[in-house]
Amino acid sequence: MKTFGTLCLVLCGLGASAAVQEDGGSADLVNEPSINFEAVDLDGNIVRLSDLTGKVVLINFWGVWCTSCRQEIPELIAQEQRWRDRGLINLGADWGDEPAALPPFVEEFGMSYPVLLDDGLAERYSVIVFPTSVLIDRSGRLRLRVEGFLPERFETMTAVVEQLLDDGHCCKWNRAPTVNGAPPDPIGETSYCEALGHTAPWSCSVTGPIPL
Repeated sequence: MKTFGTLCLVLCGLGASAAVQEDGGSADLVNEPSINFEAVDLDGNIVRLSDLTGKVVLINFWGVWCTSCRQEIPELIAQEQRWRDRGLINLGADWGDEPAALPPFVEEFGMSYPVLLDDGLAERYSVIVFPTSVLIDRSGRLRLRVEGFLPERFETMTAVVEQLLDDGHCCKWNRAPTVNGAPPDPIGETSYCEALGHTAPWSCSVTGPIPL
């Protein structure tokens, strides 16, 4: 267990996230290098961020002792189960617990995603509020940081997760009926983004691609 002074800081420091507004209604995406790491999960497997390029990675910093973490974890489980086939990888990075304390908690909550043992990763990501989640896009860039748990903030984060899952996957004609008045491609394989000549990552919308 960490020192009492630090523990008080993380328990009491439930301020607003630097990336998600107070009301949880919108998020300002960042575009920063992520911090590469190699960690060990509860099953003894080595987890390297560099091995997850091409996936959307959500790292959730949590602890058994953290009441807000206990409220958020069921939401994270449902989120991971919903979108794992689309490329979402959730990682639960523990902070402040002995390894022996984790298995009963993981079993009780039915955590279906890897749980990383505390090895200083939270300090490397400058985490002082628990829970904190960071979102890393398919190219390995850090795009969002959410501190604390409120349903409104989680809803906003969920919307960003879905946006990042679409990153690099262009819209099909059935999502955008015309391109400059042209009829849909009868084969249905030509993407809206390609038809407009775009090569950068785009997010889908019913009216056209939106730069991320």
